This record gives sequence, structure tokens and C-alpha cells, in this order.
Amino acid sequence: MHDAAADADQFVGEAEFGEQISDGPQRRYSDAEVALAYALASETAMGLENAELFAEARGRVEELSLLNEVGRTVAGSLDLARVLSEGARAVRQILGATHGHVFLLDAERRELRLGATTIEGPSDLHALREPLDGSTLPALAARERRPLAVHDTAEPGGADVATATAHGVRALLAAPLLFHDEPVGVLVVSQYGAPRRFTPAEIERVMAVANQLAVAIDNARLFDETRRRAEELGLLLEVGRSLVATLELDQVLDAGVKNLARIVQASDAFLFLADERGERLVCRALASAVPGILGRALSVGSTEPSLALEVYRSGAPLAVEDGEHDPRVNPTLRALSGARAHLVLPLLVRDRRIGAAVLIDTRGPRRFAPTPCRNPSPRRLRRERACRGRKFASRAWAGRA
Repeated sequence: MHDAAADADQFVGEAEFGEQISDGPQRRYSDAEVALAYALASETAMGLENAELFAEARGRVEELSLLNEVGRTVAGSLDLARVLSEGARAVRQILGATHGHVFLLDAERRELRLGATTIEGPSDLHALREPLDGSTLPALAARERRPLAVHDTAEPGGADVATATAHGVRALLAAPLLFHDEPVGVLVVSQYGAPRRFTPAEIERVMAVANQLAVAIDNARLFDETRRRAEELGLLLEVGRSLVATLELDQVLDAGVKNLARIVQASDAFLFLADERGERLVCRALASAVPGILGRALSVGSTEPSLALEVYRSGAPLAVEDGEHDPRVNPTLRALSGARAHLVLPLLVRDRRIGAAVLIDTRGPRRFAPTPCRNPSPRRLRRERACRGRKFASRAWAGRA
């Protein structure tokens, strides 16, 4: 005898009752037995539904608890690296996926760079950068400001998944990190081994993590910017004190060039001043162990490549992210110092050009932040005060003589 197990007119399964009879006529179940079987099937259906509801509720409670834990963790830290790592770990755990990744948007370069991943050990993914205008899934999610999924990377689709496929990824889910409806990054879930169809509920949970993560990233960045600004102001104050602490020109130049290097965290710094006729730029001070540069002179009328001469002539700051093959970089300075990135600032006194400061980074290409180029006025004012102090002292000593 077969009986359908149903609840509220919804089919949930089938119950089978029977007995083994070797000989004799087939048994016919009575109406009472059928009614009893139907009642048992109905009770079974209710039990199954209750068990499913309980499992669903327990799973939902666990998900909410995990989301709450993620929220507390990312909101309780202002360390950007920790926030990103917790976000990648949380999204992997919530979905039971192979790996989680967080990409940050570099708005200036219009690219996504990997900020954190659950992949341990060395991997070429750590240096991964995705152009925002590209067709990869993270780039599309950031531009369209909505979650996107590829359930099987082996199937042709609109997104470029070549890099993911090369690393064994079979399914991808990308959720944009939006702050005030503007993308600040992308949260990515990757599934290895076999395809996976992400459900609407799973996508909703990933977006919940993404929303929390976006706010935490903005808070961490604001804190980092505030702390860095406070450190810069403290350093500028220290620079000002060191510049006005002496009236000896060589000491002022030496303190100035060393503090310039500290302000922008440059590997080396060189201070070129114009001679009395303004025909040459001479390296008068440096914060470097590179030999052969102190005292080196550059002719202002020369056609040889030189960033210092270019900035001195134009009176405008200049930054070179990678000068390894830049024709404007002086080849002698490049060979002696091993410079890669350059930041050159004009030295001005009452809008009169008196020289140039050359700051270099030998560790590799570097994009200098706009602030050092855009706001040299505090250092300029302190240099003017030091110059006025030296002139006053010279006049006083001349009067005594």
C-alpha cells in the first residue's frame, strides 16, 4: 500500500506499507487500516516540515550570528589590512566557498588591486590588478554596481574569466563594495573543483557582508588619513624648528634637505641652488650616501636632460613615477643613485626661483601623492624666514664692523 505524505495539500513525499506473504491470496487492506496509514503519513509529513523549518531557522540564526560577528569585527578595527582580511575570511565562511577575496579600487589609476585573500602562501594573485574598464567579473560588478555571478567558468559568457580559469576556479561571485552608491572595491567569492549555482539567498548574504565592509573600509581610510596628516603636521613643525634654529646657511640647507626626504619618505634627496648669476645649479646639500653628486653643477642653458633644470626653469613641481627609461632624467644621476621615482620641487623666495629640490625613490616605481606637490607653502615660508634671519644677522655683524 502506498500513501502520499502531504501537508496543507503540498506533496512532500510518499510512505509505503506492506507485508511479505509467501503463499495464499493477496491481502486487501481495510478502510480502517487505510485511514490509519493516511494519518501516520500526515503526521510524518508534519514532522518532516517541522524538521525542515527547524533546520532552516537554525541555519538562519547561524548566518545572522556570523554576519553580526563580521560586523563587530570590521567595525571594531581601524586597521585597513585587518578589515580586508576579515572580510575575505567571512565571505568564504558564510558561503562555504573555497576562497574569498577583496579588491580595492584605485580611482586615480582606474584599476582594482587585490587587497586581501584567503589564499595562503606565495601566489601571483597577490600582485593582481584589474583595469576598471576591463571585462573581468570584478570590473563589471564595480561598474554596474550590482552583484554578478558566473556559475560555471567553462561555459561561455559575457565576463572574461581566463585568469580565474587558469587558477582552477569553476564558479565566481562578485559583489561591489558601495559607499554612498560609489564603488570602493569588490568582494569576490571563488569556488574551485566543480561548478556552483549561487542562490539568491547566498547573493543576498554576500551583499550584506559587502555593505558592512564598505563602511569599515571608509572608516579605516579616514582614520589612516587623519593619523598621517597629524604625523605630517608634527614633522612640519619639527622641520620649522630645525630651520630657524641656526643662521648658518650650510646647516640650514643640510637640515632642510634631510627633512624634505623624511616628509615624503624618499630614499635620497638633493638640494640644488642657483649661483649668483643664475647660470648654474649647484648641489649644495644632500641626504644621501651617493658619491659624486655634492658640488655637481648643471648649466642652466644646457640642453642635457635634467629634471632639476626643467623644474627650475618652469617654477612648477614635477613627479615621475618611473624614470628608468624616461628621457628627461639625467643619466648620470640615474646611474649614480639608481633612482626610479622622482619628485622635484622648485625653491622659491617671494616668487623668485633660487633652486630645486630633487627627491628620489630607489625601491621601485612610485606615484607620489598630490599633497607634497600641491602644498609646498609651509616649507617655502620657513625657508623665507631663515633667509631673512641670515640677512638680518649679516647686516648686524656688518654694522658692528
